[in-house]
Amino acid sequence: SILYYEYLGLNSELKILNKNIELQERAYEIIQIQKVAGEATELAVQLFRNQLLNTKTIKNETKQLLAETENRIHFLMGKFPAKLNHNDSFLIYQIPDFTIANYSAKIILDRPDIIDAEYEIKASNADVKAAKAAFYPQLNFNPFAGLHSFESRVWFSPESFAFAMLGNLTAPIFQQRVLKTNLKKQRAAQKTAYLNYYQKVLGAYHEVYTLMQASENLLTSIQLKNEQIEASKMAVNYANDLFLGGKASYLEVINAQQGLLSAELDFIRLKKYLLQTRVNIYAAFGGGWK
Repeated sequence: SILYYEYLGLNSELKILNKNIELQERAYEIIQIQKVAGEATELAVQLFRNQLLNTKTIKNETKQLLAETENRIHFLMGKFPAKLNHNDSFLIYQIPDFTIANYSAKIILDRPDIIDAEYEIKASNADVKAAKAAFYPQLNFNPFAGLHSFESRVWFSPESFAFAMLGNLTAPIFQQRVLKTNLKKQRAAQKTAYLNYYQKVLGAYHEVYTLMQASENLLTSIQLKNEQIEASKMAVNYANDLFLGGKASYLEVINAQQGLLSAELDFIRLKKYLLQTRVNIYAAFGGGWK
């Protein structure tokens, strides 16, 4: 579920924060030694200390969010608070290809809200098959094809109850007026049911399409962020080496470390959002398909 992915993401963030705290603690120890040796200033010491304390604060906040999420999961499971068993492979979990072109939009016609709208059409004695058929040529997920206006001429077919009534208006004039009035009401109910069905399908289509676009864009962002992490790691190594050799300032070391921490946390959050988006897509399709 979305909540479980939130839990896994926070666990991974906590591990990254612990790793970066160790990195920053070593840097803080080095700058303190350099200050004693007269090679660094008190300003440099305090800046390294400030960075370390800030990261520890973020870690503490993350621990609280993790505990809250864990407790919410146990509450939903009907259990008392406890430690959750979880898979630590979240960071290396390979997300399979999931593109818009791989799925038929006709799946959304099985959504509960759309099926409810079908029942409304049936209740108005209109043609459900014609209503669904009007969408079939247009329900495709690709960057160039969208859902256009429905074919009302297909929906309001001669086989519908309203049109069938026209052939029966052979009764006396008074009865004809009653039949005509009923016919108008019936056709109005049909149109309302058809339009409601159209709005439900259109809304479902846009919901799924938007989520699937988000999924593809998040996957690209994750790949780019992973490249940024590798570049940040190299920057930290170079900054430390140059600093120890007297060719870089302590500010460059701090910036490099901060850049690595931000990139790694962003990576985890993007991955978490992607997995949560996949759950939302599943739900938008109706929770499953045949």
